[in-house]
Formats: sequence, structure tokens, C-alpha cells
Amino acid sequence: MLGRIAKQLAGQAARQLVASAKAQHAVARQPAPVEPDVGVLFGLRLEAAPTWDRMELSTPCLAGKLPAVAGRLGRQVAVAVAGGAGKAAARGIRELLNLRPALVISAGLAISLRPALAKGEVLIAGEVSCVDGESEPIPLDQAPLLGGDPPRTPLVSSSQLPRTASDREQLAAMSGAPAADLEAYTIAAACRAAGVPLIVVRCIGVALDEELPADLATVLEQESAASRLGAAAGALVRSPGRAKDLWKIRQDACRAAEQLAEALVGICGGAADHEPPER
Repeated sequence: MLGRIAKQLAGQAARQLVASAKAQHAVARQPAPVEPDVGVLFGLRLEAAPTWDRMELSTPCLAGKLPAVAGRLGRQVAVAVAGGAGKAAARGIRELLNLRPALVISAGLAISLRPALAKGEVLIAGEVSCVDGESEPIPLDQAPLLGGDPPRTPLVSSSQLPRTASDREQLAAMSGAPAADLEAYTIAAACRAAGVPLIVVRCIGVALDEELPADLATVLEQESAASRLGAAAGALVRSPGRAKDLWKIRQDACRAAEQLAEALVGICGGAADHEPPER
């Protein structure tokens, strides 16, 4: 019975997603404008949507083939792109850098590696490290849009999603960072190579002691919305009882994305008394 319901829900979700994608693609055929003040790169549409909603004079567009919105974010002319999570971020930052933004903001959700770091807290990275291979940490210089000297924190990127508290404690011991994500290092390396200044902003979406389902990593590894939906539907059919857990994770992520959007508006709105960054 539960399996049949799960299949029906998955089918309905697939039809809704396809219809939504077709409608958005029909609107967003024009390419994103070049040389914006700020290019904002998100991993997932879920992370990007609240910021897209807050952009003024906004127009859906495409960065390459990636969904984006152009408009004003705070006081800056911005293009905000949903570029893909994990490995897919390499394509996302490439397409965004093709637009020649004066500044890149990497924005998204992160996982807490410390008990004191709760869901909903917003972090600005001062350094990004990577636990895969022998990569050196990348320091992030003071960004031109931020006034004063805001607190900065280390951030570690990992190709493997740290699903359990044990995974996260091990990652914290290896890196010394209080929070982790999947793609900041890839983005930081690309921006450093291109000579474009970067701000990395993360909102904690998963607490230290919160276990994530194994299927979530499979969903995030997919490069397109359709394939992510297929992976999620498959997980739901295999384990119908996990629907409640997946729904809670989604709701928590949506709340964190709203807090992230508020922080981004503040960051981009606080630059009125500063000279624009040199191109």
C-alpha cells in the first residue's frame, strides 16, 4: 500500500517538475547579461529560490544552459545561478565566470561540524580547505563589498557527504573547520585562477547530531533536476517510510535558504559607501 502511494506521489512530482521546467525554459531563453557587479552561484534551485524571489527588476535567464535570474540584489546588479551541487559546481562556476562578474559570491547550505554551531547560523568563510587529495587551503581575501572586518571562519569541502555525527567528528578532526560543504573548494580554486574576488557564504542546514539518509548523497550527485527527481523517487519507492524524513530535511533546507537569502541581501546592500570593485 505504502509503495503504491509512494509511486503515485513520485509520478505526480515528476509531472509537476516537467511542467514547471518547460514553463521556466520558455521564459528563460535569453542569455544572462555580462559584467554584472555580482555573480552569485548556488548549488541547488532550492538554495537559490528565496534569493531569486528577493531580487528586484528580476528576469529569468540562462548562464550557458544553467537556470539563472538577473536583477538587483541589494544595491548591486547581479546574476544568480543554480549551478549544481558537488562535482557539478565545476560547470557552474565556469559558466558564471564566462559572464565576467566583478565579484563572485558562492552561496549555499552547509553541515555543522561543531555542537555549538546550530541550524540557521550564517557563516562567511575566511579559508576553504579540501580533504580530498593533497590540496592546499585557499585563503579568501577581504571582499570588496563587505565593510569593516566581519568574522570569518574556516570551511572544509568534501566529495563525500558526511551523513552521521561520527563522519562529521572525523572530518572536523582532519580539517579543524567548524562546517563542511561539497563544492566551495572547487569554486575558490576557479576564482583564484581567474583572478576574481570571492565571498563564500553558507547557512547551516544540518546540525552535528542529525543523521542524513544514505540515498540523499545519490540524489545530490545527480547533475540535473530531472535525474535528482528520479533518484529521489527511487529512494521513496524502495523505502516509503522515509518520506517523512525526507520531507523534514527539505523543510529545514528551505528555512535555511530563506535565512541565507536575507544574509545575501544584507551583504549586497551594505556596499553603498564603498567604491565598486575594479574589473
